Parts: sequence; C-alpha cells; structure tokens
Amino acid sequence: MQKLWQRIETWIAANTDGDLALRPGASEEQIVALETQLGRRLPDDVRESYLVHDGQDMPSVRWFDGERRLHPIDSIAKEWADGYRDETEDPEGPAEDTRAMQVFQHRDRLPLIGVQHWDGDNVYVDFLPGPDGTSGQLLYRMDIELSVIAGSWREFLEEYARRLEAGELVYKKGVDMYPEAKGGIHAVGNEGDVFAAFGEH
Repeated sequence: MQKLWQRIETWIAANTDGDLALRPGASEEQIVALETQLGRRLPDDVRESYLVHDGQDMPSVRWFDGERRLHPIDSIAKEWADGYRDETEDPEGPAEDTRAMQVFQHRDRLPLIGVQHWDGDNVYVDFLPGPDGTSGQLLYRMDIELSVIAGSWREFLEEYARRLEAGELVYKKGVDMYPEAKGGIHAVGNEGDVFAAFGEH
C-alpha cells in the first residue's frame, strides 16, 4: 500500500499546486482498538493503508468532491459508534446495483470517506454485500442511490492511480463553493462527482 500511496502522492506533487494533507500512519494499537469496537478484523488493505496514512486533514487539492476526505481512525470510530453500531435492520433486498443491499445505515458498513460531520454522501467499506457483491467492497451512497465503486480499497486506489497516470483524471484549479481549495481532481469530460467515474459494471 505504501508504493500505491507514493504513486498518487507523486502525481499530485508533480501536477498540482497543492497537497492531499495526508496524516502520518496510525499505530497498530489504534487499528486493533477500532477492530475490537467493530467486532471484526479490517480487510488487510485497509489496515495496511492506515498504517501508512491515518486518513487526511482537509486537503488543498480535493481529490474527492467538495469537502469529502479520507477520515482518520478516531473519526471513523466515533461515527460508527454514534450512527451505525445499533443499526441492525434487515435490508429490503438487493439494491439496483445488485452488488449492494438496500439499506442505508447498518453496523456492517464502515464509513471511510465523507465530509467533516458525515452529513453528506459517503463511501463505506461494506461487509453486507448483495448477491453479486463481495465482503470488503467499497460502497458509495449518493442521496438514496447505492453503488459499488470497487471490489476493495486497494482496487479503488490502484484504479485511481492508474487513471491519474493515464490522463483520465485531471487537475483543475479552483473549486466552486470552496475558495480555500487550490483545485480539484476531475474525470476527463466530467467536472461533477469523481466517484461517478468508478464502479461501472
């Protein structure tokens, strides 16, 4: 995971005038504490990633959209405890994307990417897959729509790095509504939601 992060960081340094505000790695003790709280071991790629970077502060380069960022472990632990721990409702069935189950908050979904107070569209590590999905997949909730954007966190970062290096994701200076941001990453031909460019069947 460290080499994968280096690919992304190297591209950002070479092609933008800002940074991702990535934090130093979490400790093994912090990760174990989160796993104890969840009652499950994190996927190996998520563990390894957090040992490299414990999420990020608010970046000057918005590589996701708006104010969404990869949250630190302490923020994830608090959000899961406050909003997901006691959510055990049975899903209605498969979502339109049959890799996901149709339920919005559940203890078997771990919030990973979101705005500061999680009051927006979020990305989750999903341990509640649909009939065509897999445990540990990366699930994106946009309003009431659920879609799988990658089979794992590693797969998402690998595809993100590949698209940066291939010129399929580009940097544009300035971010509407966020004058403090130096710029953002966009899919070529689409200045909207970056996540919409991922996870096609």
